[in-house]
Amino acid sequence: CSIYRSLSFSTTQERIQRDKRRAAVTIIIVTLVYILCNVPCVINYTGFLIQSYITHESYLGEDTFLHQYAWLLAYVMVVTLNSIVNPFIYVSRMARFRKALMMGGKV
Repeated sequence: CSIYRSLSFSTTQERIQRDKRRAAVTIIIVTLVYILCNVPCVINYTGFLIQSYITHESYLGEDTFLHQYAWLLAYVMVVTLNSIVNPFIYVSRMARFRKALMMGGKV
């Protein structure tokens, strides 16, 4: 009986460690996707700031409307892309999420 408890405890501990490792990898993947989706906005805004500081005008010239439109479009698109990709990551990495999705949101 003692051996069974010991084996049961070790498999439980192994399962907990495996789940923690899997959760950590999922968090890293979601974070990397977030960073990759937001890099275009950061580059765009950094270019705008550098050009504005050096020349005291927008890097798209005098057309500030075009700059604001480009900035808004880029930002909305990358946020939307990130929001679209996240559920696919969750479905591929989390069995409970996949199960809840198949059951219509009920766990």
